[in-house]
Amino acid sequence: MAESLERLFEAERESKETLRRFAADASHELRTPLTSIIGYLDVLDESGDKDPVVRRQVLRAIREEGERMARLVEDLLVLARLDTQRKMHVELVDLVTLTRESTVNYSRRQVEFAAPGLVVPVLADREALRRVVSNLLSNAIKHTPPEQRILVSVDREGQEAVLRVADEGVGIPEDALPHVFERFYRAESSRAGEGTGLGLAIVRETVEALEGRIEVESALATGSTFTVRLPLSERLPKKNVPNQEKLSGKN
Repeated sequence: MAESLERLFEAERESKETLRRFAADASHELRTPLTSIIGYLDVLDESGDKDPVVRRQVLRAIREEGERMARLVEDLLVLARLDTQRKMHVELVDLVTLTRESTVNYSRRQVEFAAPGLVVPVLADREALRRVVSNLLSNAIKHTPPEQRILVSVDREGQEAVLRVADEGVGIPEDALPHVFERFYRAESSRAGEGTGLGLAIVRETVEALEGRIEVESALATGSTFTVRLPLSERLPKKNVPNQEKLSGKN
């Protein structure tokens, strides 16, 4: 009993420390765009009435910082819902169709989609799963030069549905790999990115909430592969799905 109580107290201490760090990180991330907005407002106050060019530039910058804050707040809300372990509304989803629909949004990049002719059914919250695909694609695009390709694939492996997003980007340093799914973590190679630092954390926690797991392999200057594995569900009616489809702005 004493050992059980000690474990409970230790878990509570770790939970409070995690919450403290998360609150501190979130405050820091929100402070940066807020400081920028205040600075731009000062410029607008000093020169906005005199120079219409300056006014347009400042208003554009304020909008961009506001949108950055909105994305961060939305990601924080998603993580808060995941933290409360609120039960997801799950339904039968064809991972092939959902992923294929998501790749269409990136038709201006060298994105290739490959999947089997059959559907790959999983039990999932449709919008949460769509966010997983979108976050993985956004992450790949952020770190991949426009001329390099990104391969998105869906398949069955045993009793698992498997989603892979492989890019030919800058890669992730070996010492950073264990941390890529941590909240607000950014590897040195991604410091210049405009993400919130929460996308991959949302991916992992969503996948785990769906009783799946996610893996990552990467090599510098070669690229990265993120693999999501989810339990297969009951089989859906067969659909006609192309074996491979290239979605590129050049086509």
